[in-house]
Amino acid sequence: MRLASLALALFLPFALAAPAAAQDDHVAEVFGHANAHFDAGDWTEAIEAFRHGLGHDPANGNATFRLGFALIQAGQPADARPVFERCLELSVAVGPSTYNIACCSALTGDTEGGLQWLARAVEGGFDDFELARTDGDLAAIRGDARFEPILAGKPYAVPDTGKVKLRSGGSVEDFLRQGNAARDAGDAKAAAAAYAKAVALEPKNGFAHFQRGYVSIQARDFLSAEASFLQSRALGFAVPASTYNLACTNALQGNIDIGLTWLERAVQEGFADAELLRTDSDLDALRKDSRFAKIVARVDGGGDVVAAAPAPPKAALTARHREFDFWAGDWVVLDKSGKQIGKNRIEVVHGGAALHENWTSAAGNTGSSLTFYDAAQNRWHQTWIDQSGQALFVDGGLVDGSMVLGNQIGERRNRITWTPMPDGRVRQIWQASADGGKSWADAFDGFYVRREKPADQQEY
Repeated sequence: MRLASLALALFLPFALAAPAAAQDDHVAEVFGHANAHFDAGDWTEAIEAFRHGLGHDPANGNATFRLGFALIQAGQPADARPVFERCLELSVAVGPSTYNIACCSALTGDTEGGLQWLARAVEGGFDDFELARTDGDLAAIRGDARFEPILAGKPYAVPDTGKVKLRSGGSVEDFLRQGNAARDAGDAKAAAAAYAKAVALEPKNGFAHFQRGYVSIQARDFLSAEASFLQSRALGFAVPASTYNLACTNALQGNIDIGLTWLERAVQEGFADAELLRTDSDLDALRKDSRFAKIVARVDGGGDVVAAAPAPPKAALTARHREFDFWAGDWVVLDKSGKQIGKNRIEVVHGGAALHENWTSAAGNTGSSLTFYDAAQNRWHQTWIDQSGQALFVDGGLVDGSMVLGNQIGERRNRITWTPMPDGRVRQIWQASADGGKSWADAFDGFYVRREKPADQQEY
């Protein structure tokens, strides 16, 4: 069971949606009681309180995820599954939520569903294979011959035993299984048709959109492929891979500039397979452009670099580049109640031009960020990525001595504030809004306290 990626809500982009404007102090108090019961392991009380609070604030992603976890702990996996599916609709902790749906399926005896959701989790970036191999929630599917291949990256495959009978119509799972079977058999058009039916039933299913895009490329239906990868990317499913495939789709249509733009963006989002860049025939149309070689060179750290003009003189760093140095150090991270939830090391790198963050939660989950001042834009930028593939891009600047970075996608906004305190601590507050900034809710409010031991000696 994977709660760890939600243990530190501040590192999950869009993990919380702001409550409706009509939410009053009573609802906030209900969630406070729910979280207290949750932290104490009082699952029945936590479930009741979360359900009550979500009745008033149904878009609260943190509460939704915690409700699902509490339901599993209370022995109610059948009730937990739709809760985690709701997390996917809210784009909350997509990797952990997908993994937990696999757990729910396995706990309720749905072997095929458990394996299929596990495959989705791996395709979406889940890589805690030690957890999958030891998690009691997956015991029912661990003995299946397909379990280890799925962890190794193999797609879910319909068993050859004939025990699974697919209907011509039916549920999203039916159509996904049909699509997977047709895909594995090499029938791209039939697979695309099956995935299209799954998408029609569940429009926010990022896995189905991604798979439809993949087989649509094989079927040479590039318009459908492009639309599908745009959807999977917007839903937060396998974002670097979705973006890379948008580059492929445009390259195959001869859209060189658009293809290179998507390829550049894929690299920025974490795509790092230089060998695939060199060998993928889908990108053949881009290889003659000098920009392509530069992208490959950046991915593999400088190999095969084409001749380039001499680099311009280095710009001198200014005081603006050091405004965020108060965040540098080895820290223990505490929530508002004083509970330790992780440790963080922030190092000044590149001669003072950037800050490199390395985060480890109390449960062992990891993430990192690069934060820097861009003199050309006169703004600070931060790029965050965690082990599940969740990415966050925020920018901003210094406001009254605090570093304030944020972003906006549609009506959703995030605002993160780091403030140095007189006692040497740093306070971090993450706020989220679902209505364009009309109302805000705290996703995290906690403190960085400098370590008493070196990082390699710090224990939980």
